[in-house]
Amino acid sequence: MRKDIFISSCLCNFPLLSYSCLTRVSRGFKWILGTSPRMTIKNECPRMTANLSKVLGMTMLCCLLSSTAHADCTPTPDCASIGYTATSCDGDSLKCPFDTSKLFCIPCDSSYKYDCTGDNSTGGVGDACGGKYASCACSGGGEFNNGTCPQSCTVGMIYYSDKSCSSTYDSSKTAIGVVVKDNELIAALTVPDMAWSSAYTDTSLTNYSSSTDAKTDYNGKSNTAVIVAAHPSETTSNNAAIYCNSYTTAGTSAGDWYLPAAGEVYDYIYSNYSAVKAGWDLVGTTISDSWFWSSSEDGSNYAWGVGSSNGSVSTYTKNHSYSVSCLLAL
Repeated sequence: MRKDIFISSCLCNFPLLSYSCLTRVSRGFKWILGTSPRMTIKNECPRMTANLSKVLGMTMLCCLLSSTAHADCTPTPDCASIGYTATSCDGDSLKCPFDTSKLFCIPCDSSYKYDCTGDNSTGGVGDACGGKYASCACSGGGEFNNGTCPQSCTVGMIYYSDKSCSSTYDSSKTAIGVVVKDNELIAALTVPDMAWSSAYTDTSLTNYSSSTDAKTDYNGKSNTAVIVAAHPSETTSNNAAIYCNSYTTAGTSAGDWYLPAAGEVYDYIYSNYSAVKAGWDLVGTTISDSWFWSSSEDGSNYAWGVGSSNGSVSTYTKNHSYSVSCLLAL
């Protein structure tokens, strides 16, 4: 057999290899082509393992050595002797060029280590390798971190600075709020009484003229920023929005909390009031007034408040003192 014919014959076998990198080899062979997403060697194949390199090297050496015989045929190498010992693999694999039923199993990248069957996990993210995943999806939109999904925090639970929550009060932790919307919002544990504003200033906020319209406002975070900017001379003692914007706890900073809009007070505090009040009671929060200010406005003199006992949504003069429940988005 001519050398060039034998080399061509060897090359024709290599498309059977199922990996997606290019490996540089010497002399008669320039490149090896193929298709795998999880190779672990450096250079052109940064994630391929040393074992895989050995398998490829031995396979190529066999062809190169055999190609020195210009006229003599050589026996086909035994696949097992060059590392192709498996018949099935959980993850990616290489096929032996001399017997495609024999495989070399490519070890999974070390990041594929989670089975994603634990508490609050809804399954794996992306492709599996060897039955494991590199990351997991969490219920309630929680963030997978350090191999675990966060606990699902539901309305009325106590929320702590370590981002855990519980239905009973754990005094060994630092409580910072009560959940008012599952896995999304908490209310502060301090609920003072104060004016919406001590000044009658018509800010650039939308002026809602009816309770129906006011309840469509869920823009508490941006409302708070507008109110703070419109009252530069007021303080945390006479302006509800400034108070919430300045509020801090362990693990939170000024600007994180906000005065909720009328729709948010109605849906998350009034509608869940029994559960939220029970959470406040567990940590000793005192509520002096059953009416809560919102950040929704109705002109220069009036803003919207929500009654926690009956869900009434009404306007009051801005200098009136009502309860202020600041919210934090998780």
